[in-house]
Amino acid sequence: MRIVVLIVLSLVVTQVVAGFRDAPLMLSDTAWQHIEARVQKAMHNGGIPGLSLVVMKDGKTEIRNFGYSDKEGRTPVDSTTQFELASCSKAFTALGLLRLEAEKKVDLDAPVSQYLPWFVTFYNKQPVQITLRQLVHHTSGIPWHTLSMIPADASPAALADAVKKIKGLTLAARPGTRYEYASMNYDVLGLVIETVARKPFDEFMREAVFLPLGLTHTTVGPAPGQNTKATGYKAGFFQEFPYSPPVFRGNYPAGYIESNAADVARWMTWQVEGGPMDGHALILKSHQPDLSLPPDRDNLTLYAFGWNVSPYGEPKFYHLGQNPNFTAFMGFVPGQKTAVAVLANADSPYTFSLGSDILKALSGQEVLKDFNADNGYDKPFTILTIVLGLYSILAIALIVVAVRKIVKEKPVMTGLTLRKVVSLLAVSAFFALLSYGLYSFPRAFSDLNWDTMIVWLPWSLKSLVFAALAALAITYMAFLFSLFFDFVGRVYWSVLPFLVIVSLISGVSNMIIIVLITSVVKGDLPSADMLLYFAITFIAYIGGRKIIENRLLEITNEIVYDLRLQLMNKIFSTTYEKFEKIDRGKIYATLNGDTSTLGEAAGVGIKLITSIITVFGSFFYLAVLSFWATGVTVCVIASLVVLYYFVGKRADTLYEEARTTHNGYMSLLNDLIDGFKELSIHRAKKREFHEEVKAINGKFRTARIDGQVRFVNAFLIGESILILVLGAVAFVMPTAFPTLEPQKLLSFVIILLYLIGPINGILGSVPDFINIKVSWGRIQNFLKEIPATPNLNDAIESVPTRLQRIEVDNITYRYTHADGGDTTFGIGPLSFEAAAGDVIFVIGGNGSGKTTMAKVITGLYPASTGKIRIDGVEVDHTTLGEYYSTVFNPLHLFEKIYAMNTRPDTKEVDHYLKQLHLDDKTGLSNNVYSTIKLSGGQRKRIALLQCYLEDKPIYLFDEWAADQDPEYRKFFYRTLIPEMRASGKIVIAITHDDQYFDVADKVIKLERGKITMVKNEASLQDAMV
Repeated sequence: MRIVVLIVLSLVVTQVVAGFRDAPLMLSDTAWQHIEARVQKAMHNGGIPGLSLVVMKDGKTEIRNFGYSDKEGRTPVDSTTQFELASCSKAFTALGLLRLEAEKKVDLDAPVSQYLPWFVTFYNKQPVQITLRQLVHHTSGIPWHTLSMIPADASPAALADAVKKIKGLTLAARPGTRYEYASMNYDVLGLVIETVARKPFDEFMREAVFLPLGLTHTTVGPAPGQNTKATGYKAGFFQEFPYSPPVFRGNYPAGYIESNAADVARWMTWQVEGGPMDGHALILKSHQPDLSLPPDRDNLTLYAFGWNVSPYGEPKFYHLGQNPNFTAFMGFVPGQKTAVAVLANADSPYTFSLGSDILKALSGQEVLKDFNADNGYDKPFTILTIVLGLYSILAIALIVVAVRKIVKEKPVMTGLTLRKVVSLLAVSAFFALLSYGLYSFPRAFSDLNWDTMIVWLPWSLKSLVFAALAALAITYMAFLFSLFFDFVGRVYWSVLPFLVIVSLISGVSNMIIIVLITSVVKGDLPSADMLLYFAITFIAYIGGRKIIENRLLEITNEIVYDLRLQLMNKIFSTTYEKFEKIDRGKIYATLNGDTSTLGEAAGVGIKLITSIITVFGSFFYLAVLSFWATGVTVCVIASLVVLYYFVGKRADTLYEEARTTHNGYMSLLNDLIDGFKELSIHRAKKREFHEEVKAINGKFRTARIDGQVRFVNAFLIGESILILVLGAVAFVMPTAFPTLEPQKLLSFVIILLYLIGPINGILGSVPDFINIKVSWGRIQNFLKEIPATPNLNDAIESVPTRLQRIEVDNITYRYTHADGGDTTFGIGPLSFEAAAGDVIFVIGGNGSGKTTMAKVITGLYPASTGKIRIDGVEVDHTTLGEYYSTVFNPLHLFEKIYAMNTRPDTKEVDHYLKQLHLDDKTGLSNNVYSTIKLSGGQRKRIALLQCYLEDKPIYLFDEWAADQDPEYRKFFYRTLIPEMRASGKIVIAITHDDQYFDVADKVIKLERGKITMVKNEASLQDAMV
């Protein structure tokens, strides 16, 4: 009978409120156009497939529906489409409780244990009582993370089982002392209602609340056989997907009442009108907030019976609802008879922003042009997943390269040294700490568990977790590879990507440390839980910096080493003819200065890449907060880049000029060292040379200063602009972008402050890269100037210590200009031959071509035409030198004898030292002279000693006797040369000592590069007679 009465009553109420839809809403077409445009934008930006909008103005209601209840089936939303009301369900549950209170069945100030005797909670290890009123107003002390204690359960006993989960719970605060929103509060109320009413919660709500209010299509949970419910959607990877979460029947009282737009329109009318319900003013009573505590500091509201109440100005009531795949907003201003309800089938925060903005507009408040909403956690989760995925792919690629090297090079697996054991333990401990930090993340940041977060947060979270685990595992594997395998060769390029990642991790860790500290200070995060993450980020930051700095030192020196080795290989592989034409200052500057500058490229590059990625990542995050505000900021930063570009173009020229001047400076230093004796003779000469060095050094200084000053000016302008940007964020953005909340504005300031370092790093790297560019260009030009002819590593043919004959057949040589054109001077054609034991003297005036001929026949210069044959076989100029031991004039003496396959016999060395009168002047040990700081003549004797030790078949001497005293000169011609002849050596000597021509088997005279006379031994004897 009671049910019949309720049904009749509900039909009457339905007729009373039916006029709400029929009465036209007093909004202009223009107003509706604005509202609908805003709805469409919210649906697009927020990924909402379908939406019902209920709007009341001056007590007149209208319903508008948008989109699809089932996007895949293209089923449109209408007023009968069922939506989950999520946390907006609490107002219904609270009304049911007030219904029991009106019937004197419950006392709101009675403890829960009066109705649930087994219910007990603790605070400070002491049992405390929680009243029903404290549950209603969320002041019970039950923490919000108890949401994760509600099990997935669809059984009728689910509600009781869920509440029993918090039996013996330690409260977060003493009951009645602090507001903390927690769905479990209303689940406990639902069980109390069910216990007192002695019927299931859903049955009680239908009989006591829904039907009396005419809400004939409103149910607790899904109605049996219902086919009008919208498909719920969940965000993931920048789009929405259909999602059916687990059934949490134990949370039905707090968040799972379902309804449609038609019933919600009636519900909002009851709230605005506040009419009696079965003769009781229950609606108005449900609007009474808890005045025992100040407004909540986050949203400055009080909490009533399932409603947030804004106490400032005209009272406004609202509530937000979010389930894993549905969202809802309900709000009303009773004094203006205005109400708005938004029901959406997606987990989008745009639902709340849309409802709040429309309510403000209907209430006559200013509405912001843009939405004050973001798209939740999906964007950062997706971005992090992509970043970790790319990192994992890169790391896998590097591991594959390492494995291929293992297969190809078969490196020996290195053993465990103490250093490696320490590294292995330290890194393993850190990875274990990271893994624990990942496992503890939900509890530390939200006091939830992973299961709850997977259900309630976007799809991309699960992918992010797998990506993070994969990145950890792959990184650890890469570390093991680098620890146990050593590869020969230049491997630092393969290390650079890892260093970029480590640098990014270090930089991000630094930023996280700032965020953690500020969050803990503001009280947003629990300090105890954050201590673990502070330790992890601190270790990641310091450890990363150490790895980066140590490896950069190694890489920088490796690059310098490799560059110098490459240049030296090229130099050693070029011909003397080419080398002779290179400016000495350029050689010194390139091998020393340019290689050192280029060695810094790795460090500069890694820091630049890290700074760029950090800046782009930070701006991407800021764009999520406010796109247009970020756009303006990026434009300002871009102006700095343009400024630096134009400054750099001019500075590039100045740096190039400075580098050219530096070559000249190094050449003068070479002249200073080689010619200091000549300079020291005349003070005027030394003074003039000093002024030239001073002038070119000053020119170098001026060019460097001009280039650097330009960058300093640009840097200061950039620094000023950055500071002005920060000022604009603080003073201009709140006005220019009113949608920006204070918290987001603070995020802008913090991130921009953090970005000053990376931005300055990017700008500061410009002059570094200009220097690197100049040095790179110089090195490449230097390499082009010294084309390699013989390969230094080519196999060297063994040369006999004796040979039968050398034939010089019509050789010529022409000197060329730098542009490749021939000069007027050259030698040839020249022809002569010599057999084993022959002594040939080459005579002629200065400039006659004697030294040039010597360089051609020894292979230092390639002959322009003609051939040189040894024992009848033509020999290329690159191999000719292997047959000669030479003493050129001037000579350069090395402290060590090179290219000796075996150490010379000590007795042989002692014999030659005595013969050359050097036994009391120097010695030879391990192919190294004890000293070479001797007179010019003695140094030539040391060079002759090397000829003896090298034991080549041909000796060539260029004015060897010129620096010897008369006695030793005679000894050279009358004793040493005949001994060389007797040993089968071919001796070619350039000389002016005509009194010893009789020693020669043949004398060749050169004039203007041509042979004008050849005298053999017989004609020489006749001439002597």
